Amino acid sequence: MLFRAGGGAHLAYRSGTAPGAGQVAVPIGLAELSGIKLGDRVEVLGPTNEHRTVQVSGIFDPPARTDAFWFGEDTPFPQGDSMDPVPVLVDGPTARTLATELGLSTHFAWDLYLSLAGITYPDALNLPDAYVQFSTEIDHRLIVQQQPPHVSSGIQILIAGVQRSVSDLRVPILLVLLQILVVTLVVLAGVGVLFVSRQSFELAVLHSRGFTTRTLLLAQGLQALLAAAFALPIGIAIGALLSRFAGLTNGPRPGEAGFPITVSLSSVLFGAAAAAAGALVLWLPSIPAVRRTIIAERRQTSRETRPTLARAPVELIVLPVGLFALAQLRNGEALAPATAGQGSIDPLLLFGPTLVILGASFLVVRLLSWGLGSLDGRIGRSRRLSTYLAGRRLGRTPGVVFASAVLVVLATGLLFVSTT
Repeated sequence: MLFRAGGGAHLAYRSGTAPGAGQVAVPIGLAELSGIKLGDRVEVLGPTNEHRTVQVSGIFDPPARTDAFWFGEDTPFPQGDSMDPVPVLVDGPTARTLATELGLSTHFAWDLYLSLAGITYPDALNLPDAYVQFSTEIDHRLIVQQQPPHVSSGIQILIAGVQRSVSDLRVPILLVLLQILVVTLVVLAGVGVLFVSRQSFELAVLHSRGFTTRTLLLAQGLQALLAAAFALPIGIAIGALLSRFAGLTNGPRPGEAGFPITVSLSSVLFGAAAAAAGALVLWLPSIPAVRRTIIAERRQTSRETRPTLARAPVELIVLPVGLFALAQLRNGEALAPATAGQGSIDPLLLFGPTLVILGASFLVVRLLSWGLGSLDGRIGRSRRLSTYLAGRRLGRTPGVVFASAVLVVLATGLLFVSTT
């Protein structure tokens, strides 16, 4: 026999209504088995053979398991393959009257529902300790007839599962960030090469006029640091916008669960480290340029050859490895079976997209170089001076052409990776 305040509104009645004083609602299974009909009077028998009669006010279907009103930690309705009978439902006064007059044993249960809307992850980590404190207070305050209360909750298991998931995802997320960082640094290397190629003559003049290599390197380093200082807040702002975009497109979430996005100290430090690495990459192409005099610069310009990366078949090595890694990843072989939240992920497979982007970029750049070489004859026969000069400039500065092409292709790939 069950009483729960407001329980009548959480049951679907085939006939009748919720019970009032001196009434009872019975489940459909019991009604069909015992031939009970609406309006019948049934007896309630106590342990001392005392009995009382109540009237059937309604016949209901057992509630769905998705109804949180009934299915808490101590649900009164049987679950799964349980053979326990479905309880009958009475109101509060009837339950107290029958328990007192018939000497029925009672069991009281309260379901407490926590409002976790808007809670942050650090606050959620404190819930298990708060639960232990709450259980201790209840044990000391609520003792009925020398029977201590029992407090049960799944909050500890829930938080432990969340902590395990966060721990398991931390390494893959960092690896994905490193993928984007690697591609970004390659893009910055292309920018640095282009920038130095535009400054190489001025640097050679300054070196010939008496400026030391150390002074020129310091000036180039300050220039790169200034660019990194301007780029850091812009990069953090773009990262915050991408995070909000990810929060809006992350799929359905239960109830009013939010997707909080904050700029933490660790994220700022990570961005600062990335900006410092970018400044270093921008500065490195200046090292050979600041050591050349005007004569050496002219000789370098007249004898410029293709860069080492342009001569080596990088795409024939990187692209197949990346495609194989992506194929393995799509087949699910990258993720080892995880038990108790522990598993292993092959970093090579997580770097598969980066390898594909790099390999495809070098392949596209090589195709563009071949296409430009095939047009050399047509450029020489061109009657337009601007077309002729631009074509000859591109054909005789393979380093600049290679850096420009890599910059454009990798920037496109980086945009695709960052937004997906």
